Amino acid sequence: YQTAAGQVDCLPCASGTFQALGGSQACEDCSAGSYQAGEGGASCLPCPLGEFTNASRSELCQPCSTGRFASQLGS
Repeated sequence: YQTAAGQVDCLPCASGTFQALGGSQACEDCSAGSYQAGEGGASCLPCPLGEFTNASRSELCQPCSTGRFASQLGS
């Protein structure tokens, strides 16, 4: 993405955000149940089985606590 006009290079989106389309002026937050661990992501990944995140803009998912299990991707 790039917020300033006339720039030659684009900036990478921060962890927890993504941009699927080139030429954009902003990055989008990953939604709850998904994450993006690195900079410059083109999409967010769903949390794996047994992990979750309730927050948007997550850089990682958390393991479920003892006695609990996330049985669907993207919990």
